[in-house]
Amino acid sequence: MKPCRHALWFLLATGSIAGQTPAPLRLLLNHVYLVLDSATYHDIGASPFLSSQFAGHEVRTTESGGLKWSGTYFYGRHTYFEVFGPGGLPGSQPGDVGIGLASEAPGGIRSRMQRFEARHFPFDTLTRMKSDSSGAFPWFLSWRASGPDLPSDRTALWVMEYSAAMAQRVSQRDSLPDSDRSRDRFIATHRMRDQLMAELVAATFALPVDDIAKVSRTLDRAGVRVIPEGDGAVIQLEGFTLHLVPAWDRPGVRKLEFSLNRQALANPTYRFGPSSRLRFGPGRIAVWEFSLK
Repeated sequence: MKPCRHALWFLLATGSIAGQTPAPLRLLLNHVYLVLDSATYHDIGASPFLSSQFAGHEVRTTESGGLKWSGTYFYGRHTYFEVFGPGGLPGSQPGDVGIGLASEAPGGIRSRMQRFEARHFPFDTLTRMKSDSSGAFPWFLSWRASGPDLPSDRTALWVMEYSAAMAQRVSQRDSLPDSDRSRDRFIATHRMRDQLMAELVAATFALPVDDIAKVSRTLDRAGVRVIPEGDGAVIQLEGFTLHLVPAWDRPGVRKLEFSLNRQALANPTYRFGPSSRLRFGPGRIAVWEFSLK
């Protein structure tokens, strides 16, 4: 579930307004996406291990707002990641990445935006729609930075909040209140019994240096902990760490790190495409490395 790549940015800020400093909006990782080369994407899609043992798995084409995107999805308890091949995400190219953060507080983003408007921070908004047998309904709200904090097309960052209409539909299944916007509710049906993947806990993305500065500035204003590291940065969210390193040659994902529900027998290693390796262990961890030639 992802919004259009050209409407993905949301500028968050904290600071003193009318003499008061509001508490930061609690942001969590919702998902990331990766655009990979055709050989790697093919091998991922053809892997029986990934589809039947690693994680909740889905190959899906999504249409919303006149846009269509097709990819492969892997689900943990609260987080997931999307993998696209060339042409799967309109306007993208291999090496593009996206970072989707979530607010679990109903109305949290919208109420915060009133404060951002008062400080004249530029932003764009989007309500992504979804359809079922009863018709179209709001799926989630999406917010992005704009103006001088909008990164290049190689990098996407957005904040999303599932809508009340979406929560109402999920309530028919889990009987939880509509006010519960926890991430796990909205991906629960995708998880697989006895799957290895628990959560995506860390990622390393190589980005253009200017994009690192813009992502860091946006998240710092959100109250997220940002630790500069030379031309890179470490972004620390609850349960997830994002490492941003300069892409001196080509941008793209360098590493994904996972916690596991159990240790994988014999700590295997799997290879996908010419330069991608998923290795397990020691213990209940897995690391998926991507190296660009």
